[in-house]
Amino acid sequence: MAKNNYTSCGTMPTYQIGPIVDSVFYIEGRDVISSNKGPFSSLREFFYALIQKEMSFFKIQEPDKLESLIKNLDLLQLRLSNIFDESIDQKPFVLIHGDFNAQNILVKRSSVNNEIKIVGIIDWEFSRTGTLWNLCEYPIWIQEDKEPFDDLNDVELQEKFEKQKLREFFHDEMVTKFGNRSGQILKMKERDLRIEKLETMFTCMIHGFPMLHCLLSSFFSHYGTEVANIYFGDPIIDLFWGDIIKVQIPSKETIMHLLSDDELLLNRKKSPFAPFRYIASVYYELKSNGYKISWKQASTIAIYMRKNTE
Repeated sequence: MAKNNYTSCGTMPTYQIGPIVDSVFYIEGRDVISSNKGPFSSLREFFYALIQKEMSFFKIQEPDKLESLIKNLDLLQLRLSNIFDESIDQKPFVLIHGDFNAQNILVKRSSVNNEIKIVGIIDWEFSRTGTLWNLCEYPIWIQEDKEPFDDLNDVELQEKFEKQKLREFFHDEMVTKFGNRSGQILKMKERDLRIEKLETMFTCMIHGFPMLHCLLSSFFSHYGTEVANIYFGDPIIDLFWGDIIKVQIPSKETIMHLLSDDELLLNRKKSPFAPFRYIASVYYELKSNGYKISWKQASTIAIYMRKNTE
């Protein structure tokens, strides 16, 4: 176990990002590779160490396939400063559970007034110290569901509404306790998924060259080789970003007419087919022009556009 990886809440000068003993530094024989295992002074430094570790690992494992991989890892490392800013690593330094969900919360119901109280939190093996950035995370059970194509029934719509109200409550409580910066971080995480993508890339179990190469390619297709400051905050755009093409949407009058035609929205079986890539491109263009629109509505407009270009 690395020295000083664990601390109680306080104001230590550096902090460990990742579990006390982080498996990403040890799986698949990575334990034999000499690398910085923390504590790290910033989130950027943590990802820098992970990138260096992966380069060293694949130089040993698959030296004949390294050219494009090393080029992309070098580029990613060079552009990390475009992803992180100083606000990410602000105090307070606190203890982070690391796997905080309902199954790890023990409760007890009072026999007197039927009130439920939390009596314990278990499974601390992923605990670590972190900053305000790590702390500002909606609990798993109230996070927004990212299923953009689902038509929700009444019960699911009610659950979605309740989760939104709970997120608003959580946001306000964080601001009350930790200040306005905590609220800004929560909003930032909702619209900018780059750090989440980095975590997916380097903290999952990468077993071979093709997997890491695929994850890197996906990252750069979303955010460009310059890792520009692109914000999505929309699961459909995030899903289709690599396939979006430039399209010319109809006039505002035509769009509003199509959206007001209930018969058109409901009966599209006889309409021409529009591929997902094309619908996603229409959806993106509409969103970029300020329309608050669903996938189904974008599909209707895309079908209309296809029909009038054939």
